[in-house]
Amino acid sequence: MNNKLGLFLSKITEIGGIDLHTHSTASDGSYTPEQVMQLAQSNQLKYIALTDHDTIQGCLELIGQYPVLEDCLTEQNSENNYFLKHHSGGNFLTSQPKTENSKNQYPILIPGVELSVIFEGQEIHLLAYYSGQEIKQLDSFLESQRITRNKRNQELIKRMHDLGIPIPKNELNPSPEQPVTGRIKVANWLVANNYVNSIQQAFDDYLAEGKPAYVPRQRVELEDALQLIHQSNGFPVIAHPHQYGWCDKQSLLTEKITKIANLANIGVEAFHSNADLRQQKMIFSLAEKLKLPFTAGSDFHGNNKKDHQLYSFEYKPIVF
Repeated sequence: MNNKLGLFLSKITEIGGIDLHTHSTASDGSYTPEQVMQLAQSNQLKYIALTDHDTIQGCLELIGQYPVLEDCLTEQNSENNYFLKHHSGGNFLTSQPKTENSKNQYPILIPGVELSVIFEGQEIHLLAYYSGQEIKQLDSFLESQRITRNKRNQELIKRMHDLGIPIPKNELNPSPEQPVTGRIKVANWLVANNYVNSIQQAFDDYLAEGKPAYVPRQRVELEDALQLIHQSNGFPVIAHPHQYGWCDKQSLLTEKITKIANLANIGVEAFHSNADLRQQKMIFSLAEKLKLPFTAGSDFHGNNKKDHQLYSFEYKPIVF
């Protein structure tokens, strides 16, 4: 694993003014990748990670246009790069964006992706972070994941028709602008066509696990995903562990995180938009005890999750 990057993520999380979990229209967000960066600029963030589901298309659109974190083993500086030092042990350069003076205006992009994996029979999410172009090594794997997702989408559409809801059969077809589609798009269609009053109601009535239109899809095992991230020199972080019920008991959280940490060097997303203060302190304290890197992310989806607003320069995890 890229452990230097993991330590670096911890350090910038501690400093604050960052957001390491966001989504764009490349998956299930309502803002384009460029609009996410523009909002991050308005919010005066220092670092931002774009972590769409099962696709790096949004990251690829931004690389070359905005400053991007790149891992370097030597302390070099030039007109095309500016050097960032942190006592986390990692030396990082940012690639110079095409637009003049952009490095003073835009946050530094940390390329990432969110993966759905299976751990002990439960679906959990992994955030995989990269220092730059190395994220492209995931493309073939992500393509296979998108094929699996598209098969699930076709079955979802069929179930909606079985329920008497005539959603267009091509509603979830992927496109170059949106290679990953899914339940959020169905939820928006249901709202727009007056079948439900909100995205939340769409999930509560039709799309959530156990509801009439819910369709599970094949997921990769956690161990396989960790191996893939290791081989591509990324760093994995367990996304929003509080959402899996692990914070119900300290002993359960400790058991789950310890088991995963024994498989590979990983981090945990200790700070998240819908984690309450008790949960955040629980996860962070365990990360400190186990000496694991920790991150913070809003899980921004634009209008698709209105209670998950992008962080700003004022944001700092409450424990610091």
